[in-house]
This record gives sequence, C-alpha cells and structure tokens, in this order.
Amino acid sequence: MTTLLETEGLTKRFEGVTAVDDVNLGVTEGTLKSIIGPNGAGKTTLFNLLSGGLEPTAGQVRLGAEDITGLPPEQITRKGLARSFQITNIFDELSVLDNVRIAVQAREWGGWNFLQHVASKAEYREQATDLLERVDLLEFRDTEAGTLSHGDKRALELALVLALDPVILLLDEPFAGMSQFEIEELRDLLDDVANEYTIVLVEHNIDVVMSVSDAVAVLENGSVIADAAPDDIRDDPRVQQAYLGESK
Repeated sequence: MTTLLETEGLTKRFEGVTAVDDVNLGVTEGTLKSIIGPNGAGKTTLFNLLSGGLEPTAGQVRLGAEDITGLPPEQITRKGLARSFQITNIFDELSVLDNVRIAVQAREWGGWNFLQHVASKAEYREQATDLLERVDLLEFRDTEAGTLSHGDKRALELALVLALDPVILLLDEPFAGMSQFEIEELRDLLDDVANEYTIVLVEHNIDVVMSVSDAVAVLENGSVIADAAPDDIRDDPRVQQAYLGESK
C-alpha cells in the first residue's frame, strides 16, 4: 500500500531541549493512525512540524512524493494536508451553513480575505449543505454556530476541515471535553469519515484510540518507542510502562 505521509529523521530542538527526536513515521493511504504518549512526549510539536507550524531542526516531511519540509501552513493546506485547529475557526454569530460555506470559499479563493462577499456566493451553498449532511448537522443549518453543543461544534469543525477537500486530515484531540454520549457519536462519525480519508489522530482517550485506529505510534520524550497495530500496542510492555502506567 502507498505511504501518503512520511517523516525521516524528523527532529526539533528548542534551546538545547529536544522535543522531537529523530522520528521516522509512515502513514499508509486510507488508514487512520493515532499518535499517543504522556504529556510532554512531543505530540503537539510533531503535529506542528507536520503541518508547517514549526520548522524542523533536522529531517524531512514528505506528502506523497513531495518534500513539504518547512513550508508555511497555508501552502501545506493547499497541497492537501489539513490540520483541524488551523482552519476550524468557527464564527459563532453566523449560521452553521454559512460557516461551512465560508470554508468552501476559502478552498476556492485560497484565503480568508473575502468575508464581505460571502452572501453573494450562493453557488457554494450546495457544497456546504452536502458537508453538513455528511457530519449529521443538516438539521442545524440555520442555527447560530455559537449555540451548538460542544459535540456538535466538534462535528462542525470536522465539516470545515472536509470543506478544504484534503487528502489527509490531522485531528488534534477532537474528543477532548466530551461527554460519553458525544464521544460515541463522534467516534461513529470518525469511523465513517475514515472510510474515505487518511487520518492522523492525536488523542488522549485510549479507548477511542484503540477502537478507531489501524495503527498507533507511541511517543516518549520525543522518540517513537512503538509503532504497530492497536492490539500489539496494548500488549507492549514499553507502552504499558511509559504511557498506561503499568507493566507486565
């Protein structure tokens, strides 16, 4: 199978502190790969390196055959790699539909400097409607986005990511702060989206990670200590000691 996203020797140092240390990762096209690890393990720094928020000290990031190392976030997004928090600014005072329509326009226009024209761009309405149906928010199309529940806001954020027509999604802790009911709803939605998109997920909820992932990479002190199928990760004594707080 094709490796869609790959890092080689990826390293980031901050004033002598190595936050990401010689990371080699591959994400296979059509799969969902989770990245887990204790607080301070380097997960956020790694995501920032993948999405262009930080430039690496050493190493490479490749999207398909293309070297995207050090490119600014907006260029990386246009190449098909979208990180949730970078493009999921919800406009609370606008309707749910208008939020998604703006995101569709951002894809077409290559930026966010067109808000004054949003009302005149009715041709994007159908695309936005289809995306809302995809994330089970169509009934809220005319609702002010700021009034949505936390779980529904997460679903809206996912619609905004999908509006950019990415080839790979980087999702940063989408389940944070959710009730168990909301977690189950979003997990079902993520399972559905994963049938069509390649996804890299950072998530602290280990039950969710094990249930949705095709592969799991574990970071400790900036280094990958395990990278395998969920069942193998669960049984790995290094993971149990470093992350799960137990050992065999």
